[in-house]
Amino acid sequence: MEKRANFGDSFGVILLVIAIVGGVWMLRGSAGSSSALKVGTPMPPLGVDGWLNVPEGFAFEPAGKVVVVDLWATWCGPCRAEIPRLAKVVEKYRPLGVEFVGLTSESKRDVQRIEEFVAARPEFTWPVGWGAMEFFDALPIEGIPTVIVFGRDGKLRWSAVGAGQTGLEAALDAALAEAG
Repeated sequence: MEKRANFGDSFGVILLVIAIVGGVWMLRGSAGSSSALKVGTPMPPLGVDGWLNVPEGFAFEPAGKVVVVDLWATWCGPCRAEIPRLAKVVEKYRPLGVEFVGLTSESKRDVQRIEEFVAARPEFTWPVGWGAMEFFDALPIEGIPTVIVFGRDGKLRWSAVGAGQTGLEAALDAALAEAG
């Protein structure tokens, strides 16, 4: 007598395959990887709906500066995990003239949560632009966290997606060594 597989067995196998592929994709992204952003891409305008974590009268002026843009969100676990590491980079490179800015696509309704999130992390000292969809949409952002380094000429020098990114300090050293 021939035994037929029923729909439930096939559906279970399909779900298992989807779970495995999804898990591999998530691990790849969380381990840090280069991004699809192309070196030499001009920095898009930092069109944001508002700024937090800044002094009164703050205006972000990136012209002629090396700029690090950290794309993140309060709900993103890998983003939260990267803050202490990025804070050490900020502490080391800000005195050398590097500008740091964090951008989130979170909206006006999320401002209180963003404020509370930043306030609970004293090491989070860089400006935060919220409602930054214009910036996100201008580049092929694959996910968050994404960290991008722009040179003094306003062009992309380096980027990486995911937690555990490597190469940021080397990219900053190279960008700072370039003639301004």
